Amino acid sequence: METKKTGMLYKILSTVSIVGLFLTVGILVTGLVQGYLNALTALILAIFTILFAGCMLSLVWINNIQNQRYKKTSIAFLAFTILCCILWIVAVILVYIMAQNTTTAPVGALRFVQAAVIASIQFVVANIIARNIIKHQKSHIAFQIIMYISCLFIDFYVTMFAIGINFTPADGIKLSESIRSFLFSGGMIVTLILFVVYIAVANSILNQVEAKKNGGRRKTSSRRGLLGSLVDNLEQGVRDEISHHVSEAHEEPVEAEKTEESAQERLTKIKKLYEDGLITEEEFNAKKKEILEDV
Repeated sequence: METKKTGMLYKILSTVSIVGLFLTVGILVTGLVQGYLNALTALILAIFTILFAGCMLSLVWINNIQNQRYKKTSIAFLAFTILCCILWIVAVILVYIMAQNTTTAPVGALRFVQAAVIASIQFVVANIIARNIIKHQKSHIAFQIIMYISCLFIDFYVTMFAIGINFTPADGIKLSESIRSFLFSGGMIVTLILFVVYIAVANSILNQVEAKKNGGRRKTSSRRGLLGSLVDNLEQGVRDEISHHVSEAHEEPVEAEKTEESAQERLTKIKKLYEDGLITEEEFNAKKKEILEDV
């Protein structure tokens, strides 16, 4: 199986994006709830949150490009990620401008935000499907198809919800009655729940298949810091020592068996030579003694 290495760019982006996303989301949510953030600070935090989230979505594709794997697909999804980030940055800036305007919100700006939401939904679902196809490839195609159909249905459901939101100066933001009756009908709700369960079950089965394909060994995560390095080295040393003793235990009986079989075959051959009169009794006994001494 091909070994994937993580480059320096991947390590830097993963660390920065994870830490940054936790910090910005935490400050943004706490600030909005407590009311100590002004609009401009909230805008800046929202933009940084979008950038960090975009970095996290890009990590797998950056890693593929660094490892020369699926380059065209990875470049395409990397470009879509950047495009979605740009759309969302423009969207939050428009929301900021609308928040500063105390009069009626412009319908065009709200439509742009709606378009950004719909485009992001399509990208996220396509991203999930593409990553799973690359990860699982030809393993259990039936479960993959179930998961992808379920993802597409959820994509359809959420997209229809986003499309059904209307903006009018009189009523403001409102969900279309026809969309509401369609999406919130008993059959659609049950189907949505069913497909969510299908995704969870199929994903669990595919992950188990992947684990078995990789030898059933649980991958140990690399620990950070001096103490973590010591623990990693200790575990690796124990595994190597056990592996060494197991290999020796398997090799020794095999060697003994080969030696025994070889001696038996040699004794059989010289016995046949003696019985056929090709060697004398003294020669037979000397050769027999030599073979037994080797054993």
